[in-house]
Amino acid sequence: MSLTTTIATWIVLDGKAEASEYPSVGVDSSRPEFQEVYWRCIALFFLSARIHNPGNELQLYCNRRVAEAAPPRIGALLGDLGVTEVTLPLTHRLPPEAASRWGNVFYEIDILRHFAAQEGAPPLLLADSDCIWRRPFAPFEARLQAEQCLLYTLRPEDQKNYQGEVLINGMSRRRMAAMAEELFGRGPDGEMPFQGGEFSAFTVGWCRQALPMAEVLWDYACAEAEQPDAIRTEEHVWSIIAVALGVRPYNANDIVRRIWTNYDAANARPEDLDLTLWHLPSEKKFGFRRMWHALEGAQASPLALSPEALNSMSRRFMGVPQRGPRKAALDFAAKIRERLGLSAGLGRAA
Repeated sequence: MSLTTTIATWIVLDGKAEASEYPSVGVDSSRPEFQEVYWRCIALFFLSARIHNPGNELQLYCNRRVAEAAPPRIGALLGDLGVTEVTLPLTHRLPPEAASRWGNVFYEIDILRHFAAQEGAPPLLLADSDCIWRRPFAPFEARLQAEQCLLYTLRPEDQKNYQGEVLINGMSRRRMAAMAEELFGRGPDGEMPFQGGEFSAFTVGWCRQALPMAEVLWDYACAEAEQPDAIRTEEHVWSIIAVALGVRPYNANDIVRRIWTNYDAANARPEDLDLTLWHLPSEKKFGFRRMWHALEGAQASPLALSPEALNSMSRRFMGVPQRGPRKAALDFAAKIRERLGLSAGLGRAA
């Protein structure tokens, strides 16, 4: 079996009783128009993955059958791209009163459990769907084999509200460090690295070491669900496990970065053009929406795009390293419509 890394992302389709808020999309994750935002991201994630990585297996984890849930044209595109579907129930969810935001992100523990059971599986690269591929992953295959796990580590300039002892999406780095030491006998050397959670790549052997730790941390998340400064998202789980297993911090930071393009926190820079993967949380309802509609309305098949043409489109529609006048005007108008209560393109920190 080839050891070429499988490229994957995931989507959980919440019901009304399970709904929670995702600040960059909306307050009700059960709404069809909310879920369409993520389906458009998935379409562009896999299209860009296939164009830049023609030989890699592509895989989508979902708690429902894609044929029943995806918009028809996106479902058809996933089929044309050769995306393998893994239908997997979500079994890790905090109670609504403890997780009013990002309620389904512990699905990644279910994915770890599923992957750990695969004998002889090639490595798995798991990324958030609001990512765009810009280059092939092939140059990093040897690093992944050598280090067994690659994770993106946030720097202060990559994340709002990061400095000091603030709670990052519900948990402080001080508490993460303490839990790593107390539960697994290994804390950080110096300041606690914070793993973003939007990108992880790992071998099945590493996953089998990490999974029992993830389950222990899940038990703590449930027991401390009503407490402040406790595990609230998958980022906290990744951060603690990474320290406990000695993952080298920043070992994927030349591959991917969390890039903010919104007005109040823009941090895109020219060096981002050299990255393999862009994570673009604030573009879900803007750049992803417009780029998908542009491709949908084109006469030629999206699969006919060259890597260079795709990169030109993603640069223009996502506004990296800087937004052009047209994008700035469209983004501003969309924000005004949204604040007036109109749709700004519905039909995670992250």
